[in-house]
Amino acid sequence: MKKQVGFGLVEMMFTVGIMGILVAWALPNYFEYIRKSRRYDAQRMMMNNAKFMEQFYSRKYSFKQNSTTWPTFPEDEKLYTGSKTGHFCIKMQGNPRGVKGDHYTMKAVAFDKKADAGSLILNEDFQLMICENSSSTCDDSVFFKGDSARTDKNCRFL
Repeated sequence: MKKQVGFGLVEMMFTVGIMGILVAWALPNYFEYIRKSRRYDAQRMMMNNAKFMEQFYSRKYSFKQNSTTWPTFPEDEKLYTGSKTGHFCIKMQGNPRGVKGDHYTMKAVAFDKKADAGSLILNEDFQLMICENSSSTCDDSVFFKGDSARTDKNCRFL
C-alpha cells in the first residue's frame, strides 16, 4: 500500500473556510482603518494650512489676499488652493467677497465619494468638524461654493 502525501479534500475545505471567515472579519476593519488614516492625513494638511493662514494674518491683518481672492497655500508643502492629498482636495469654503477679513473656513472633501462621502471643516479658531455627508465636489474652482451649513450634513466637532 502506498503512503499518502499531501492534504485531503476535507482538510483543504476546512482551511479555505477558516481563511474565508478571517477575511470576512478583517477586510471591513482594514477599509475603515484606511479611511481614517486618509482623513488624518487631510486633517494634518489642513492644520499646516491653518498655521500658514495665521502667519498670513499676522502680516496682512486679514485672512484674504485681497477683497476677491484667498491667499495661495505654500508651494513647499504642495498645499496650494485646490491641493490634492491623493484622496482629498483642500480648499477654502465660500467666495472671499462674502467673508469678513478676520474669518475663514477651510474644507477637505474626498475625491472618491463612494470611499468617503464626508468632509472635514476647519475655521479660523482651529475648530475642526467632521461631516458624514457633503454635497461639495472637487472641481477646478478655486474655492468650494456655498456655505457649509447647506452643503454638509451630520456634522460634529472633533
